[in-house]
Amino acid sequence: MKAQTIQHSVRMPRELYEDAVDVAAVFGMNVNRLILEALRGYLGGQLEREVVRNAVDRVREARKKGLDPGPVNRRPRAST
Repeated sequence: MKAQTIQHSVRMPRELYEDAVDVAAVFGMNVNRLILEALRGYLGGQLEREVVRNAVDRVREARKKGLDPGPVNRRPRAST
């Protein structure tokens, strides 16, 4: 069974992107995979911290109940 994926774009400074491209080349990997692995490592480290894990669990519980989990980094939709 395929993992569920979500397409998302990320803006980053050109210099950071160029560094990522160069590091990916050193390891012989795709820059997208490098960025995903780096993000997975960072998030995994954060989620090992009990205080962060508890906060994430509360946000997920609120979302399941249809409640507003609080500030989220989303751009507001343009009104039509």
